[in-house]
Amino acid sequence: MSELLTSEPGQILRVNDAFAVFRRLLKERELPDIKRSDFKAVLVPLMKDEFNVCLRNDLGGSGRGWKGVKMLPV
Repeated sequence: MSELLTSEPGQILRVNDAFAVFRRLLKERELPDIKRSDFKAVLVPLMKDEFNVCLRNDLGGSGRGWKGVKMLPV
């Protein structure tokens, strides 16, 4: 998943958006689906390690996510 992400100031990546893209990629590759909780359990530490950002809930609107990270087109 980290190869689909890049550090970009001012950008916001919401968990729901990242999860939707990941599930679509799994389906395209005929791989088993994943629960949102399992996805978050993997992605939260990955975001901290790769981009030094923590999961936030103060981004406005609904949902949680990360500030300063952008998903690349797939």
